[in-house]
Amino acid sequence: MANNPAHHTAQLALRGSAGRLWSDLHRPAEGSGALLVYLSDPAGPLVEPAALGTHAGLMVLVSRPTTPHDAIDVVEWAAEHAAELDADPDRLLVGGEHRGAAFTAAVARQARDDGWPDLLRQVLVAPPPATEACGGTAPATVVGDPGYAQRLRQAGVAVEEVAGGTDLPVRLGAALRLHAAR
Repeated sequence: MANNPAHHTAQLALRGSAGRLWSDLHRPAEGSGALLVYLSDPAGPLVEPAALGTHAGLMVLVSRPTTPHDAIDVVEWAAEHAAELDADPDRLLVGGEHRGAAFTAAVARQARDDGWPDLLRQVLVAPPPATEACGGTAPATVVGDPGYAQRLRQAGVAVEEVAGGTDLPVRLGAALRLHAAR
């Protein structure tokens, strides 16, 4: 792991359907023990996951899956190995932006359908308009799409909205810190 006053980083190779899924594990200097699996989008981040982890006090596993199945595999791996990563397996969050947000929603639906893994929260940053909103999934934090947040609420999901902007990592981090501490 590289040393940095704000966090430590390690690179992991996880198995995906089309080969290795290179993932980065960011461990903040001070954390809550919660683990956020962040499904990145190749279009570029709106939120820098390492900075989000630092502001939220969360360990963040950043992965770049290309299919919903790979995203589900990454989250299931994280749930199975959370204790080995020094994370609390009962405090697992999943999030992503753009296509990663659509994958996050797919993971939340799969977790609901299978009854595992237990997700503390789903974090959806700029979800694509076609992202399916489903009832019975983990509570959500939504950034950038009030219509999607409303569809989730109508489906019975508890939703918190965070407005976008230049200080998004700080505001989103503060919101997630509160949820992860519960």
